[in-house]
Amino acid sequence: MRLGVSVPLNKEQILKAVDGVDEVLVVEELEPIVETQLKNILFDEDVRLKVHGKDYVPRGVLGGINVPHSHVNVYASSSLC
Repeated sequence: MRLGVSVPLNKEQILKAVDGVDEVLVVEELEPIVETQLKNILFDEDVRLKVHGKDYVPRGVLGGINVPHSHVNVYASSSLC
């Protein structure tokens, strides 16, 4: 899922995207805003799955990659490696 506008997240869209997956990887620049929102939505909806973000892609790693600030990539998989 590629989000063009990340704040606030659409709860229904997120829940549909993560249905049937075990793990999610959120790739975003700077602060973990989307990662935090995603975790809050999942917690509120009692959806238990592993969410990776800054633990896999820490600040500064994307510095040499041209990623627009307005885009965030969210990868959902049943078996993230």
